[in-house]
Amino acid sequence: MKRSSQKHPAGCHLWRVLLLLYFGLLVVTATPSMAFRLSQKSKLSRIKQAISQQHEKVEKNTTKEFNVKQELKNLDKILGLEQKNLQAVQQNLSRQEKDLQKQRQKADIIIKEKNKQESHIKKRLAAFYKMGGVTVINTLMAAKSMPDLLNLQEYFRDMFRYDKQNIERYITKLYLISEAGKNIEQNRNKLLKLIEQKKNQEQQLIKNRQQRKRLLAQIKTRKGLYQQALAEMRKNAFHLTRIINSHKIPVIHARLVKTRRRNRARKLVRSAPTGFAAQIGRLPVPVSGSISRYFGSQSGQFGLQTQSPGWDFVTDKNIAIRAIYAGKIIFSTRMDGYGKVLIIDHGQQYYTLLAGIGRFLKVKGDSVKAGDTIGYTSAAGSPAPKLHFEIRHRSRPLDPMLWIDKSQSNPTK
Repeated sequence: MKRSSQKHPAGCHLWRVLLLLYFGLLVVTATPSMAFRLSQKSKLSRIKQAISQQHEKVEKNTTKEFNVKQELKNLDKILGLEQKNLQAVQQNLSRQEKDLQKQRQKADIIIKEKNKQESHIKKRLAAFYKMGGVTVINTLMAAKSMPDLLNLQEYFRDMFRYDKQNIERYITKLYLISEAGKNIEQNRNKLLKLIEQKKNQEQQLIKNRQQRKRLLAQIKTRKGLYQQALAEMRKNAFHLTRIINSHKIPVIHARLVKTRRRNRARKLVRSAPTGFAAQIGRLPVPVSGSISRYFGSQSGQFGLQTQSPGWDFVTDKNIAIRAIYAGKIIFSTRMDGYGKVLIIDHGQQYYTLLAGIGRFLKVKGDSVKAGDTIGYTSAAGSPAPKLHFEIRHRSRPLDPMLWIDKSQSNPTK
């Protein structure tokens, strides 16, 4: 018994040495891999931060682009109104010119009549003076009797009174025509000044519109560059993520996956989903047709990566659009760049969004059931109608492929 008790400590010591050597080798072999992983994680963190900043720049430029487009739209409206006002003022000026010409023609006619009357009066007065004037002796000599004398005197008085009234009437008419001409001339000058002012305003509006167009072109160019940079950063981030995942310790990764699955299973057992949340893989498509664009990142024009928050359907004209689940319509109106848009609240903060509707059958405030017709696709135009469809939880878009019943939809690209 003593002999065996003396050998036992030496055996324990040997096992301790072997264990230390084993764990030392593990540390030595694991250290370079862990250091590499940390280095790549640091790079990935910096790229993600840069992606976030670049995404903010794209969003800001998108907002600027929208605002400038609205400003251009308002400028076009104002410019159209100013052009109509200028046209109305020019027409008014044309009428004033015609009225002024008429007044001048009237004045010429009256002046001619006045001159003619004055010439006639002068001739008559000259004839009277040649006869020796209108004296008592001439009157007595010309009158055969007293009544004739009185009648002759009255005739001379009426004649001179009539001539005087004619001259005064012509003078009054000329005065009134002159005043009317002055008023028309004043209005004409005011209209000319107004036309000049309107033309200056129109030139300023055109100048502002050209400036806004140049600004919009700059914003679009800048936005395109930001989107290219963002796409490159996302590509690098994806590449780094793959590198990091490939260098994970298999045992730790397996344990992590196992733990996550166990926690997910427990969570599902604790709270079984109800309502819209329980419809995964059961919902119908909102419209019949083919899918031209799917959810997620896709290659667009010029090789740029674009992010689609939903599906785009290509349908026939005047096709019924149906609610995929019961809910209440909380939004139904036209939006620039999207056409007619309708949003249904299905409860539990789940929403469906449909854009590009040709005609609303249901509007904001209406309650709908699953399968109810809420509108129709466009019935006009040469290209085939398109309908954009999204499923969102809170504000986060979800992939419709996970929710739509594939046996009912059978989507094809």
